Amino acid sequence: MIGHVPLCAQHAAERYAEFPKQERMNSLRPYLAKYDLFPPRRDPQTAPIRMEQLKGLVRKWKLHHERNFWRNHPSTEDVVNACHKHLKEKRRLEQQKKEIQAKRRNEQGLGVSFASGNKKP
Repeated sequence: MIGHVPLCAQHAAERYAEFPKQERMNSLRPYLAKYDLFPPRRDPQTAPIRMEQLKGLVRKWKLHHERNFWRNHPSTEDVVNACHKHLKEKRRLEQQKKEIQAKRRNEQGLGVSFASGNKKP
């Protein structure tokens, strides 16, 4: 860009760059509220999400049992990304479980016996 960039434009660009990070962090808010990780007198819908709350969520989900978890995830952004990765895996496993259950229901509805592999008379 040629010429002087106004300070307000610089601040707007910084806020715009931070927006996706804030949205990712805010998407963890329901889980933080579910496990009651916010301070007792704060509204979970408006309270700021700090590293303290994220650490509590990591401990609830037992992600900290991974070797060198805190060394590999030193910043807030790294912890948020690890939580999102865990959520994605959790959703994938739940979907897979539902598919298996539906498949079993369909096979039972068709009269397929699992032990013999043959259809029931």
